[in-house]
Amino acid sequence: MQASGGMDIAEDILGALHRVSAYDWNGRAKFIIVIADDPGHGKALHNPDAVANDDRYFRDGDPEGRTAETVIHGLQAKDVDMIFCHIGEGTRTMRQVFKRAFERGERHRQMTEVSLVASLDSASAAQKRDRTHVVFCLDASGSMTGQPWTDLNTAYCSYLQRRKSDQGVRDSVSVIVFDDNVVCPEEHRNVDITKAPLFLQYTGGGTAFVPALQRADSCMKRMNTLDPHVKNLLVFMSDGVCFEPKEDVLQALSFLPSDMKVHCVGFGAAARPGSTASQMLQSMASDTRGEFHAAATGQELNATFTKIAANCKVGDQLMSEVGKRISDSVRDKLQLEYL
Repeated sequence: MQASGGMDIAEDILGALHRVSAYDWNGRAKFIIVIADDPGHGKALHNPDAVANDDRYFRDGDPEGRTAETVIHGLQAKDVDMIFCHIGEGTRTMRQVFKRAFERGERHRQMTEVSLVASLDSASAAQKRDRTHVVFCLDASGSMTGQPWTDLNTAYCSYLQRRKSDQGVRDSVSVIVFDDNVVCPEEHRNVDITKAPLFLQYTGGGTAFVPALQRADSCMKRMNTLDPHVKNLLVFMSDGVCFEPKEDVLQALSFLPSDMKVHCVGFGAAARPGSTASQMLQSMASDTRGEFHAAATGQELNATFTKIAANCKVGDQLMSEVGKRISDSVRDKLQLEYL
């Protein structure tokens, strides 16, 4: 539950509930959903072993004088029930205080408690099963010198940051930098995303795809021996034409795991429709049932890498589990009390 409008630091759950109680409530089924993992202001809402921490209102409570009893009374006056969804035991005392306030009311409104811990545990278990191993094959040939290389490094770091912000911290990463040779030191192979390199080594040679794909195959197979459940993801980026025949490149691709997800990114000249470089990358994507992305500028490259990271968002499972738990509770309440 979120109250409309902004809330300053002094206004916590009691202030939010006070605002909600002032709404014009219409309809037969009237209830609010509260999701919380910590208590509101004041020692009365905290567990017995709690300490003040950073809550400067811990000792005196809500600065506006609001209490659980007054805000619950305001909800009951509008015939509003509450579904309290809690995460962990930090809200145990607050839930007890709220429940007693509902039970003492004259309007016989109810508070239903819903624990989200089981949903979170289920989502966490699913995340452990569904790890992602992303292998970057990044073109470091002569045409990438200067600003293009800076743009690539920025886009690569944006991918890492997006995955971390989406709770993809169990991901593994392998980083392969290639020109007509391959650079992939041991510390860049099959590492946790939190330990992935942040600065890429520029080399500046010619352009060959096959050695990079062979090294990607090695990294993926090694990862699969460490974790058989891992999902491999290949991000292959180039701005130019390789000197190998297309048949050799596609054959090298065929040795990679058949269930991997492939993203081929054409940068700069390789993003131009109809160009030889673009056609090669599109063939690679098509042959693996992957996706081709055209990024003509550094800004577009950054957006492409961020989009790829967002599409394998770990938090989807978490939101699905929690959403199902809440929707089931709402359905049960409607069926039992209003239908």
